[in-house]
Amino acid sequence: LLREAAIRIFFSLALETGNKASIWEHLESRSSLLTAASLADVAERKIRICALGALQSMSSDHDVRDAMWSDQIAGAPHVFLEAAKSDEPANRIARIGAIASLQNLSNCGTEDTLWQNPEARAVLLEAVSRPFSDRRCRSCALGAIRNLASKALNKEHMWSEEPTLRPTLLEAGSAKAAEDREGRECALAACWNLVSNSNNCALMKQDSELRQMLEDACRSTDPQDERVRAYAEATLKYVT
Repeated sequence: LLREAAIRIFFSLALETGNKASIWEHLESRSSLLTAASLADVAERKIRICALGALQSMSSDHDVRDAMWSDQIAGAPHVFLEAAKSDEPANRIARIGAIASLQNLSNCGTEDTLWQNPEARAVLLEAVSRPFSDRRCRSCALGAIRNLASKALNKEHMWSEEPTLRPTLLEAGSAKAAEDREGRECALAACWNLVSNSNNCALMKQDSELRQMLEDACRSTDPQDERVRAYAEATLKYVT
């Protein structure tokens, strides 16, 4: 009970912008959170969720995010990946928190990014392929893909060498339901990032399904789809 109370306090403190860096920089606090976020016992699930929630909140801070990324051996990236791989229904909240944290970390790195890590790449590709009913998990993973697609080192490999990514982006980019708008925006933004690579552009120009998806997005008249239309129009200029 004392441990759970302590982790809950960390969770509350981590929500405040001014506390994020100081909690991470405090070695004992950081170690306590990483240990709690790695707990596997069913009886300790609430503690794990609170710890992951605190780490997720802290990962939104630019300085903390970079520090987390640099600690890849047994630190936060490892903890997030382990939590993200769990497919048990009871671990759904922990899984979402872990993938949301990976989305934040996807803004880190230049030559060494999440996409260069086979384990992280597999986790994200599995998450973006999840059913639309698992929207939060799917949207966070699509957000990570969007971020990673902006990095020059990743662009060509993502479109031409990952057979599951293209159909997933086309499916998400074609979603019409309002609750799928966030994922749709991320998918279209990823396409826009990827098309700036000359080799990708050549392939995408020959892709009639991609062009159809972009044209459909451009025709949306929903006022809330402003970014959907903007990304689609920008990408379409490259492929027509």
